[in-house]
Amino acid sequence: MAPHAPQPLVWKPDADELAGSSYEKFRKLVNRKHGLSLETYEQVHAFSIDRLEDFWATVWDFVGIRASRKYDRIISDPKALPGDLPDWFEGARFNLAENLLFPQHPGNNTACSRGAPTSWPDVNKTVIYDVPEGGGLRDSPPHLQARKVSWGELRRRVAVMAETLRRKGVKVGDRLAHVSANSVSPIVTGLAANAVGAIYSLIATDSGPDAIFGRLSQIRPKLILTDDAVIYNGKVVNVADRVADVAERLADEGKLDEPSTFEVVIVRNDRLEDRPRWKSSKIKATDLGDFIRSVGLDEATSSPPHRFEQLPAARPIQIFFSSGTTGEPKCIVHSQNVLLSAKKEAMLHYDLKGNDTFLQVTTCGWIMWIYHYVALSAGASVVTYDGSPLYPDALHIVRLTSELKLAGFGASPRYLSELEKHAKSVDVVPRRDLDLSKLRFMTSTGSPLSVNNVKFFYDNFPARAHLSSISGGTDLAAVICGPSPCLPLYGNLIQCKHLGMDLQIWDAVTGENIEKSGEAGELIIASPFPTQPVGFFGPDDQKEALHQKYMDSYYNRFEGKKVWAQGDFISRDTATGGFEIHGRSDGVLNPSGVRFGSAEIYTVVEKFPFVGDSIVVGQRRPGRDEHERVLLFIKMRDPGTHLTPSQQGEIKQAIKVAYSARHVPAFIFEVRDIPLTLNGKKTELAVKAIVCGDTRFKPSSATANPQSLEEYKQYAEIEEVVRRQGLPTSKL
Repeated sequence: MAPHAPQPLVWKPDADELAGSSYEKFRKLVNRKHGLSLETYEQVHAFSIDRLEDFWATVWDFVGIRASRKYDRIISDPKALPGDLPDWFEGARFNLAENLLFPQHPGNNTACSRGAPTSWPDVNKTVIYDVPEGGGLRDSPPHLQARKVSWGELRRRVAVMAETLRRKGVKVGDRLAHVSANSVSPIVTGLAANAVGAIYSLIATDSGPDAIFGRLSQIRPKLILTDDAVIYNGKVVNVADRVADVAERLADEGKLDEPSTFEVVIVRNDRLEDRPRWKSSKIKATDLGDFIRSVGLDEATSSPPHRFEQLPAARPIQIFFSSGTTGEPKCIVHSQNVLLSAKKEAMLHYDLKGNDTFLQVTTCGWIMWIYHYVALSAGASVVTYDGSPLYPDALHIVRLTSELKLAGFGASPRYLSELEKHAKSVDVVPRRDLDLSKLRFMTSTGSPLSVNNVKFFYDNFPARAHLSSISGGTDLAAVICGPSPCLPLYGNLIQCKHLGMDLQIWDAVTGENIEKSGEAGELIIASPFPTQPVGFFGPDDQKEALHQKYMDSYYNRFEGKKVWAQGDFISRDTATGGFEIHGRSDGVLNPSGVRFGSAEIYTVVEKFPFVGDSIVVGQRRPGRDEHERVLLFIKMRDPGTHLTPSQQGEIKQAIKVAYSARHVPAFIFEVRDIPLTLNGKKTELAVKAIVCGDTRFKPSSATANPQSLEEYKQYAEIEEVVRRQGLPTSKL
């Protein structure tokens, strides 16, 4: 692993803002309540691990949890390891939906106390700005204008939907699936499902029929809601036809628990003039308005009283599916404990307040969708933006940030790279040409930030804006390492371990803690945390196998240690204490005994303007290759051009200069396409399996473009490719 280059200071806390932050109030509360004198973030973090029960008890009181019954104890076994699967907040009874619709915040005048009034946030205050692709601006045409939803209206809609579900016979533990755009609809339906105790599962509208079926066949839903059509990249996409095919297949293959009562509910996109009709004659489908009217309610005018099922903390509330980078998507069940984590992140790490508005660039199939809940948990407002963040151009999200006076927005490093290219091409400097005076932070996740991303951000955005790189995952519905409002930010590093997360770095072979060495190793969580999944969902006759798969996925990486292994390769900078993610630990590159992550290669390659995308993998074919070689595949930005020997030489030289000669790929090949998951992640393990000659490999249903993998099969016989292209054979 190449040593960290010296990282410049790019951001530091404002003393006045820090003094008034929720984090500072929390630190002082900990000191007062427990007779301590904690001053630094490192000391507070140590308290959150060493005195885990005291920490989470203080979080519960500080962030404000509405509960009909408080917990009897924080954790069932204070000495447990993550793999012991301890119970959290035993005896507590509460409802996540109630806590998001009637949130508490230590900074508002309701105070976080039992029986606090439900008058905050005010019923007339806007809580959601619903923005379609390319819209939401003052000069947008009428059908693309932002639609505002108040707190009062959101509460009413959730009450109507929850009562409808009850009258339809939906009960605690039933599964509801929703193929949805990132709009108001899934927020309403998700909260309504939780209000009645059902388990909610979201699927993005860009999922193909096999991907949708692969997910829904695992959870066997009682009800499917689906958008009829969406717009992406300026084009109308028919979603209803896909869902009709899937619904028929679920019925035909016996993948419905209650086929006689199964229904499909269609959420109509009234921003479109021409909307598709339901094509299936086998499966009943009802428009949402008719679905609600069928139980004697009206979507627009009814206002039934709220009824929130008071559920244990461990009660399953939502199913998320993994991205499918490592195989078929895992059907991950999360509990009400996500509420504690969401409020902790919102207040102690982002300092979100009731007058803030936040936009997360996401689909409904990505775990970052839950950041709507994170914002709501602090009484903040959200922007639901659906469609491509690059349409009509990459500056559109920044224009929305200006117009809606956002406190923060979340996107990916790739978005920043595309924004940089476009902004330069049209000579726009966001902080010079747009009003970004309210912007306090930007979150970035999905892949590691590059040094170039950080430089562009601070050259073009307000200096006070906190660029907050985060790393967590669908598996734990939480952030492991990310930002702190009280620490300086250096370069492209992630600032710190999140409170309550016992992040350690272990040698991949020996299991030794190597965090202080600066070397990269396995990202480990060594102590329990509330958002450990309940397990993997599936049929009753597969419970034992699913439990074993769950344990193998997270807890059995180091035999007998029972720690959580995230599957990421991470290092800590010895000079600043910041962290860097180097890619998947199971996709680590290891040529000539030099272990490094794919992200190091991407950091160099993305700087070349002729590169559209890339993927890098190691190749070591069983019985054929003594050592691993690294293969880099390049997709050209301009499909009318081809990768030249000169350009290959430039890439190799840049990698050598940035890292070392041993980091340079043995071969660089041009390909037509890069295989990605539906969440936009490179499927490195799929490509690695193919080029290593795994003839049993089958693409995951979460692969967005599985046909692209065909091109990589030839490289399993790399000797033939090398001879055909006239390349030097010395690297074979």
